[in-house]
Amino acid sequence: MSKITNFVEKTTVKAVINGKVEVITPAYTDFSMEQPKDKNNLMSMLDKEKMLDVIFHFAEPQVFWKEDFTLRDINGIEIPKNTPNVYVVCDTGDTYWRVFLDEELKNVEIHTFDTVKDFAQTIGQTMLYSRSLNNVEKIGVAALATDNEAYMTCFRFAKEHKIPMNTAKLYLKMSMKPLNTSIMTMGVTPVEVPTMERSLQDAEELYTHAEAAFASNARKRYVPNALNALLGKGGYSKELVVQALMEIPASSISDIMEGGCEGRESCIFLNMTTLINQIKERNRLQQAA
Repeated sequence: MSKITNFVEKTTVKAVINGKVEVITPAYTDFSMEQPKDKNNLMSMLDKEKMLDVIFHFAEPQVFWKEDFTLRDINGIEIPKNTPNVYVVCDTGDTYWRVFLDEELKNVEIHTFDTVKDFAQTIGQTMLYSRSLNNVEKIGVAALATDNEAYMTCFRFAKEHKIPMNTAKLYLKMSMKPLNTSIMTMGVTPVEVPTMERSLQDAEELYTHAEAAFASNARKRYVPNALNALLGKGGYSKELVVQALMEIPASSISDIMEGGCEGRESCIFLNMTTLINQIKERNRLQQAA
């Protein structure tokens, strides 16, 4: 168990147990969930009035001492056996990090387990499908919490095409910093407001043709990365890139997927560059005729 140094200085908390406020020492084992490090001081941005109430579950400590488990306080200091008012934290996804955040734990349940094995099984079954927001869901919450148009567009683009968020942002040519996203989920607008450098219409056109050419591989980051390189450092227009996507031979796609050159991203870039130059020359000859 890792010590928290960012926002915990005390080792006791107030908890309402059987209708009475008591000062207790939350205890942890070497198997307890690791505490958040809060390197970017996100805790200070929390609006506690907007946090849902949770039930804090604790276990009586005697069975742990009986089975020779070492109990430690939040700072990692061993708690002597038979110390009064000690309760072992029952880790759940929505409470393990809030024990020392809430000023007073109002909804508290104390459990008595026959064995530590029973304790662990209870945690395991309670946490079976517990998780935090995945990348797409987190972007969605951030979009709703801040009314950010770029995040909302990226969220809908990813959901509609069933592609990873990291791929969606490449087609929309936008930057998403994880820290900014976390800040935005709390309704706080970051200093660097995320924006899109490409319109949704252009992103849709690129993805549609990329999917037609590369099928499911259009969902991989190397495809939009290559297209962005062609549109950026390659200096080619969107119309030429789309035309090349429409004309790229199946044999070239096969070579790219089978590793015909070093790295699929560079392979796509090289193949598409050759094809675009051929298209440009063909257009020049047609105009000269």
